[in-house]
Amino acid sequence: MKYAIYNKDTGVIESIYTGTSPGLQGDFIELGNSSTVTDDKFYVKEGVILAKPEMQLSIDKYTLSADTVDFITVSNVPDNCLITTNNTEQYTVSDVLEFSTDVIGQFKLRFECFPFIGEEVVFDAY
Repeated sequence: MKYAIYNKDTGVIESIYTGTSPGLQGDFIELGNSSTVTDDKFYVKEGVILAKPEMQLSIDKYTLSADTVDFITVSNVPDNCLITTNNTEQYTVSDVLEFSTDVIGQFKLRFECFPFIGEEVVFDAY
C-alpha cells in the first residue's frame, strides 16, 4: 500500500511511503497501490489530495544586453515567490520581476511558490 505523508499545517507532501500503515510517521493519506501521486506535483488541502497548479509566467524576451540598462520582464509571478538565480542568489518577488545584469552568459531563474509547481526561465545576456 502507498501513503502520502504530509504536513497538516501547510499541505506539503513530505514523502510517499510504501509498506504497512505509517501510523507514527505523521499525518498521512492512503493512496492505494497504483497511485501516480508525487510530492512535487501534488499537495493536500483539507484532507484531499490536489494537483499543484502550474504558474502562468510570461517572459517578454529571452536575450538581453549585459549593460544593466536592458532588462527582461517576467510577469504573472505569484505572490511571495522565491526566485533563485543560477542556483545561488535568492530573493522574493510578487507579480512582476525585472532582471538586468552586466555579466555575459546564460541565466536560469527558478521560481518556487507553494502550492504551484516550480518553474524555470532560461535566457542569455550578451
